[in-house]
Amino acid sequence: MAGGNPYEAYNVGGMKIPRYKMALYGMVGYAVLVTGILQYRKMQPPAPIAYESKEEEAYVKRYISYMEKELKKPVLLRKPFTGASA
Repeated sequence: MAGGNPYEAYNVGGMKIPRYKMALYGMVGYAVLVTGILQYRKMQPPAPIAYESKEEEAYVKRYISYMEKELKKPVLLRKPFTGASA
């Protein structure tokens, strides 16, 4: 553990701030910075899907529409997607 008096004052901008408060401000600032970066990254839009061909795009659209209909059914009545891939 570091030695020293926790009440030793540092001069910051002409104000005398105790050592323990400087440590607290540093930890709070770090937590705010990390939280801000994580929240900013969450707000980024997802990358667009790049399809190889028109057939693949049509297949994905058919699958999504099928699954949206299936999710409205009870679990035991759902059937797997059997659409042709091409």
